[in-house]
Amino acid sequence: NKISYYQMNTVKNPAYGSVGGEWTVFGLARCGNIKDEYIEKYVGNVSKTVADNKGILSTRKYTEYARTIIALTAIQKNPQNFSGYNLLQPLATFENIMIQGVNGAAYTLMAFDCGNYEIPDATTGKQTTRNKLIDFLVKQQLNNGGWNYMGTEADVDVTAMVIQALAPYYNEKQNVKESIDKGLAILSTLQKSDGAYGNTSDSNCESTAQAIVALTALGIDIDTDSRFIKTDKKGNKNTLMDGMMQFYCKGGGFAHVNEGYDGGGGSGTGLNAMATDQGMYALDAYYRYINGKNKLYNMTDASQTLAIGNNPDLEK
Repeated sequence: NKISYYQMNTVKNPAYGSVGGEWTVFGLARCGNIKDEYIEKYVGNVSKTVADNKGILSTRKYTEYARTIIALTAIQKNPQNFSGYNLLQPLATFENIMIQGVNGAAYTLMAFDCGNYEIPDATTGKQTTRNKLIDFLVKQQLNNGGWNYMGTEADVDVTAMVIQALAPYYNEKQNVKESIDKGLAILSTLQKSDGAYGNTSDSNCESTAQAIVALTALGIDIDTDSRFIKTDKKGNKNTLMDGMMQFYCKGGGFAHVNEGYDGGGGSGTGLNAMATDQGMYALDAYYRYINGKNKLYNMTDASQTLAIGNNPDLEK
C-alpha cells in the first residue's frame, strides 16, 4: 500500500515507456492498488503514442510491444485492437524477435501467455510459435545452467527472466523442466550471503526482484526452500525477502543498492524509479504466491484484481 501510494503520487502522468510507464502500471494493477483515473491517464497517453506512430513502437526493440501488451492486459485493455492496431502483430514475425535474442524471446513468450493470446499470422518472414520461442530459449542455455545476452557467464537478471517465461511449461515439457532445474541450480549458487542477488560484488534490488518473480512463478517457497536461504558472516540465515527488503526506503519505494537503508528506516534519499517498479511487482509476485492467487504474469484474473482497485488505504 505504501509503495502504491508513493508510485501514484510520484508518477502522476504515466505514459509509454519502461520507466514511469508500463512497469509502474503493471505493478499497481497486479496488486489491485490502482485508481480508475490513473488507468485512464495511462491509456490516453499510450493511445496517443500508438496513433501518432501509426502502430509502430520500434523497428529494432520488439520488447517495446511485449512490455506494452503486458501492461494493457493487466488493466483489462485489449492489445489486439488498441487505437486501431494489433500490437501482437509485429511479434508474429520470428525474425523481429530474434533481433534482441534471449531477451526478445523471453518477453515475447510472456506477452503471448499473459492473456493466453493466439499468435497472429505473420505477414512477412517466418511465423512465430510458442514452441519456437521455447526451443530457442532452451537451446540458448549456457553450460553452467544460466543465460546471458552474450558471453559464457550466467547473468542473474537474464536467467531469472528466462525462467519466468518458461515456468508455465515446467510440468508440460521435459526439456523445459530439465532446463529450469539447471537454471535454479545456478541461481542458488549465485545468491549472496545477504539473501539478495547482483551481477557484481554488490547486491541490487532489480536482480533480487527478478529472482523472486522467477521462483514464485514455479511455486517455490522462498521462505523455506534451503536452496535459497544463505548464511552471512554473523550467522544470520537470510531469505530472498530478507535480501529484498534491505533496499526498501521508508519513502515508499526501493533503492538500487543498499547504502545504509535499513528496511524502511533510511532517509529515503536513495529512492530509484526502476528499482521501485521492479521491487513493487516482485512484492506482488510474493503476495500472490502466499495468498494462492494467480502467478504474476497469469492475468486471466485481471478483472478480479482490478475490482478492488480503489483501495481506501491509498488515501492514508
